[in-house]
Amino acid sequence: MLHKHIATTIYLNFKRFLTTHFPQSNLNASLGEVRADYELLISTWLGYDKHTKQDLEKASQLAINIFEDLFLGHAEPLYALINQWDIRRDIYMFNQFRGLNNGNYEAWESFDETHEVQRQQIIIETTLDNINYKNIISKFVERDYDDTPDLITSRIFFIHPDKHMYYLYFDSEVCVGSKDVTKLIQYYHKYYRYINNAKKTEFEQFIL
Repeated sequence: MLHKHIATTIYLNFKRFLTTHFPQSNLNASLGEVRADYELLISTWLGYDKHTKQDLEKASQLAINIFEDLFLGHAEPLYALINQWDIRRDIYMFNQFRGLNNGNYEAWESFDETHEVQRQQIIIETTLDNINYKNIISKFVERDYDDTPDLITSRIFFIHPDKHMYYLYFDSEVCVGSKDVTKLIQYYHKYYRYINNAKKTEFEQFIL
C-alpha cells in the first residue's frame, strides 16, 4: 500500500529549485525526472563483446572525468536524486553517501506516470566530499555489462545548484543537462570523439 508522502523542507526546496530552473522536470516521470532545455549525451559504450577489467576501468574513468569537470572544486551543497526502478532500495549506491541524517535526505514511494510502477525515490542534499562518486560511477559502468537477472539498480541525477546543470550516467551514456546551452560547449569540444554523429548534429543546431 502506498503511504501518503509528507513533504519535508529538503523535498520542498528541491521542488522549488526544479520549478525555477528546470520547469520541464517531472518527478513522476518514468525516465527523465530532471529535464533541461539542452542536453549533451556522451557515450561510454564498449560494445557487445566480452570486456576486460581494463576496458571497464577506461569507460569508468571517462565518465568520472566528465563528472569532475562539472563538480570538482565546488564546496557548496549539491543535490543527488536517486530513482529506484521499484521499491527495493539500491543499498550499494545509498551507502556511497556519507553523513546522512533526517535533515539532509528524504525517501518516499510513488507511482510513476504510468501508474503501473511503484518505486522509491530519494533526494539528498550534501557536499562533494561526502560522496564516493568514483565508486558510484564505476559500479554503474560495471552493471551495464552484468547480465545478472533482476539486478537491483537505480539512476542518480547529480545537480549543480549554482551552475544550473546536472549529470546523469545511464545506459552507457553520460547526460549533461543545462538551462544555458553555452555552458555545454566546452564539454562538446572536449568529448567530441565520444559523441555519436546523430547527437552531434542534434546539438550543433543550437550552437552553430
